[in-house]
Amino acid sequence: MKGLRLGGDFNVLANCDDGTSVTFDYVDFGDAYTNKTLQLHLSNGGGTGKWIKVLIDGYAVPNNSRINVPATGSYGNFQTVSSSLGLIQGTHKLTLQFYGGSGVANVDWFKISQ
Repeated sequence: MKGLRLGGDFNVLANCDDGTSVTFDYVDFGDAYTNKTLQLHLSNGGGTGKWIKVLIDGYAVPNNSRINVPATGSYGNFQTVSSSLGLIQGTHKLTLQFYGGSGVANVDWFKISQ
């Protein structure tokens, strides 16, 4: 994890710069083979042109692997963004890759929903 750290009181993924990635092993997508959505609660005080690539088990999510990161005004001002993951079930690795220069995002939490 290049430059990645837990920020503040260790509850925020910070320093997510261009080329940084983080992988969460054993993410449970549930037993039902249904369309799932990834929600990310994040902040970006560094402007536009930043994005996150989503991979499942090392492969880009078909048709929707890019999540554009909105400018939130500061790294302390968080917003929730969503992206479809398509049909998926079971337990998988979820990887987030950050692109767009310095200060792509701080990530507070993520959630998988139907």
